Amino acid sequence: MAKSRKTAYLLVVIVLTCSIYWLQEAMRAITNLETKQLKVAGKAQDLLGKYEKEDDSVLKSTKISGNDQKSQAQGELLESKGPTTSPLLPVGYTAAFPRHIWQTSSEAGRDKYADQIQTWKGVKGFNYHWLSDAGADEFVHKTFSATRPSLVAFWDDLSSKLSQPATGQSHGGSSNASEIVVDSTASSAIVLRADLLRYMLMFAQGGVYADIDTSVMLHVDRWIPENLGSHVINAIIGIEYDDTTYKMFVRPISFCQWTLMAKPNHPIFDRAINRVVSNIEFLARRQKIQSLSQLTMDKLDVLEATGPGMISDVVLEVIRDQLPEQEISWTTFHNQKEAKLFGDVLILPINGFAGSQKHSHAGDPQYGEKLVQHHFGRSWYQPKKAGLVKTP
Repeated sequence: MAKSRKTAYLLVVIVLTCSIYWLQEAMRAITNLETKQLKVAGKAQDLLGKYEKEDDSVLKSTKISGNDQKSQAQGELLESKGPTTSPLLPVGYTAAFPRHIWQTSSEAGRDKYADQIQTWKGVKGFNYHWLSDAGADEFVHKTFSATRPSLVAFWDDLSSKLSQPATGQSHGGSSNASEIVVDSTASSAIVLRADLLRYMLMFAQGGVYADIDTSVMLHVDRWIPENLGSHVINAIIGIEYDDTTYKMFVRPISFCQWTLMAKPNHPIFDRAINRVVSNIEFLARRQKIQSLSQLTMDKLDVLEATGPGMISDVVLEVIRDQLPEQEISWTTFHNQKEAKLFGDVLILPINGFAGSQKHSHAGDPQYGEKLVQHHFGRSWYQPKKAGLVKTP
């Protein structure tokens, strides 16, 4: 009995000793794994710092003088070598917003809004690009012929019988800012091209797009609040309307497209391009026309098919896809008083891009800082006829 008891004690001691040994080994393994993870994280941080330093060096070395370079003034295209991606970011996105500002208009529009244009040319650290009609055609063909030939064909069809506006008229690069009458085939083509072009620029090149009748009021590098600077932001969109009193707006919230900022390949602008093509082809079928150059559209057609109505729907759709666990609706953006991040889309309050209006609390200091001034150089529709009057 005593011998068997001693044997049992001995077995217990052996089991305990082995258990302690293997526990110690497990602890050593965990410690080694944590050490390796810290080393990997350190290397990742070093890489991120490297890309941030490269971005800073670009900002310091790139200067835009008051007199724009000749090639830019003639609408010469930016030679794109493709986005420089960071291994820490999703494939297809640049490490930082491309430092380019894009505008487009007729020659007459460029002359009329020379003072406003100068504010964008003077943004230090950014390259300024103005595209004429010919420059826009070159950009579309050079950028999309190899990858999206059907889009190029759509563009060419839209432009096939494009004529110059009547004397004194010029398109300002926007369905909101154009100085043309939309109810003619040539004028419709001008407006639709201007809307589609901005989405293609943002998708393929990225940076900032601004209508020709806007002025920048705060350096672009300060558009992202400091408290959000460490977050992944790939697009910046501003609220245009947050009201219920204007018949022209069919949604309680509308996002503006006279100023846009994005990194290349963002789904907002990929979907916007596809939506524009689909909407216009649908309208063409309804009118039973053979060429898009014959298309006529009224004011609300433009706003809904290619302008703020369409882009508002797309922005909401993309944010919903990025945040499937959240209930995102128009009320999500109601009464927003500061910039907020939804997925990778930064939504600015009304004053961000639209602080000069007479609705939606525009101009109220509680609704954010004014970043861009829109001068509303439109004459392509009459405000009363378009619903730009308050309902009783």
